[in-house]
Amino acid sequence: LKIKAEERIAEAKLARAVAGFDLTFSAPKSVSVAWALADGGTQGVIYAAHQQAHAHVLRYAEQCVFTSRSGKNGVVQEEIRGVVGAAFDHWDSRAGDPQLHTHVVVMNRAQSADGIWRTLDSRGMFRATVGLSEMYNGVLSDFLTQALGLGWESTRRLHSQVPKYEVAGVPQE
Repeated sequence: LKIKAEERIAEAKLARAVAGFDLTFSAPKSVSVAWALADGGTQGVIYAAHQQAHAHVLRYAEQCVFTSRSGKNGVVQEEIRGVVGAAFDHWDSRAGDPQLHTHVVVMNRAQSADGIWRTLDSRGMFRATVGLSEMYNGVLSDFLTQALGLGWESTRRLHSQVPKYEVAGVPQE
């Protein structure tokens, strides 16, 4: 799972100004495999859990992560009323493997509490990327365990000592 807030959309030629950010919510590989091999009803349950999980993370981010800046050099953090975004679902990877994921393109403008539209403070988003990603994984696993009774097992990551969790019984192959 990755939330790729670092991908800049429609980068302008101005001083690093960006139009938006691509937040990508990608289910663990075992969830994508289970979804791809499931009957239509079970696929619907898995997809609904995925949607609920990324909606939960976005609501949290609107309340606790997304802010704007004002003042000279953007030194004042401003609370926002919410973000504007568009979601695009994808079902496979570039290699053609099952990969249930959703890109949420968030506009780099938000209305502050005072009614003024300002750019988002990307520094806070970048700092929160790993935490939001882990939140998505945890919430998704909770929803899937509740809906389908799935079990989970820890697996090793290539570049981290922190384990990741996959659906128990779905082999790596």
